[in-house]
Order: sequence, then C-alpha cells, then structure tokens
Amino acid sequence: MKISLAVAAAVAATPLYCQKYPDRKYVRSGNSAYKKGDYSGGEVSYKRALQANPDSYPANFGLGGAVYKQERYQEAEKMFESLATDSLRTQHAPAAWYNAGNSFFKMKEYQKAIDAYKNALRLDPTDRQAKFNLAYAKKKLEEQQKNKDQQDQNKDKDKKDQNKDQNKDQNKQDQNKDQNKDQNKDQNKDQNKQDQNNQQQPQPQQSGMSREDAQKVLEAVQMNENQTREKMERKKAAAVNGQVNNW
Repeated sequence: MKISLAVAAAVAATPLYCQKYPDRKYVRSGNSAYKKGDYSGGEVSYKRALQANPDSYPANFGLGGAVYKQERYQEAEKMFESLATDSLRTQHAPAAWYNAGNSFFKMKEYQKAIDAYKNALRLDPTDRQAKFNLAYAKKKLEEQQKNKDQQDQNKDKDKKDQNKDQNKDQNKQDQNKDQNKDQNKDQNKDQNKQDQNNQQQPQPQQSGMSREDAQKVLEAVQMNENQTREKMERKKAAAVNGQVNNW
C-alpha cells in the first residue's frame, strides 16, 4: 500500500524566506531522506522542522509518513487522524484519512481501516487507490471473521472433547472404586467364612489331670487286668477237671 506524502514546494532559499519559513529547509531535507529510503533520517529532519514551526503541516505529514515506514503504525495512525480532523486544513484531509486507513490495515484493524478509507472517498470520490484499498480491507475483514468463527468452533469442540475425556476418566475412577468395593466385600466374606470355620473346629483341650489322679487311673487299670487274668485261669482249670472226670 502506497502512502501519500506531502512534499513542500521548492522555493528559492532567500534570507527573507528562511526567516519567514524557518521549517522549510528541514522539510526539504526530510523529503530528500524519505525518497532515498532513509526514514529515520527523515524523521529527524521533520522533527527539527517542527521545532522551528510546530504548526507546519508538511512537517507533521512527513513525520507521520516516516514513522509509518518504520512500522510504528499506531503512532503514525494517531498523527494522520489528527491531521485529517484539522478543520483549518480540510484540503489535505483525504490524503490524511487514506494514510490513517493504511495504518489501521497494517495493524489488522480492518473495520477501522474501512471507515478511514470511506472518509477519504467522501472527500475525494475520484481516489482510485482508496477504492481499491477499501475493497481489499473488506475482503480481509471477512477472512478475519471467518477465522475467528472457526477458532471459536475449535475452542468449543476442544472444550467438549475435554469435558468428554474428563467424564470418561471420572467414570473409569467410579468403576475402579466399585471394583475395589466388590473386592473388599469378597475379602470380607472370605474372612468371615474362615472365622466361622475356625470357630466350628474342635479346639485342643489342655490336660488338667494332676499326677496323683494319673496314678490312681493306672492302679485301676492294673487291678482290672489282674481280675481278668484270674477269671481266665479259673475257666481253664475247670475245663481240665471236667475232661479228666469224663475219662
């Protein structure tokens, strides 16, 4: 996008002229540097011109152009908009609005750029470059809006997917909790069953018999054995005697 630049008219540098317009030589120096692409040098010269004459329109306009070329678009836009709304210099307003539109365009503020180009065309409907830039800014605004809508949709989708994943994780955690509960229940059942079996099994009894009681038991057993032996011997003797008597 080509930026409009107001160039001071070449006037003979007479001593009287220099006294009346002390800023003009700096403006000419700034314009020369600008044309050579030395925008920082042009900025210095325009600022010197403004020190000599703060109301110099060529110096203000040239300074805005030099700042724009150095990609300080926000600073340049403020300068051009201030010049465009200067009621004392309405003849320069179309170029100022045009440059303000270019500054907005570089900052991707397309709606503001459109408004600035429209202001320029209201004052100068024949400006073909302003018409072209206006159409281009409208196209870029549409693309910007579509990209924004797409980004919003992607954000919504990402948010939904994130919520879905969170729900999945939560469900999985809940399932794990339920599974752990079931395992704990089964373990408790097994433990209870084992405890019941342990209770039903006969427990070993500790012997409470004293030494004296044990001795008595042995004597009783021995006595029974003796009595049994005597009975057996009597039966044998009776059987022998009976056989002899039969002979």
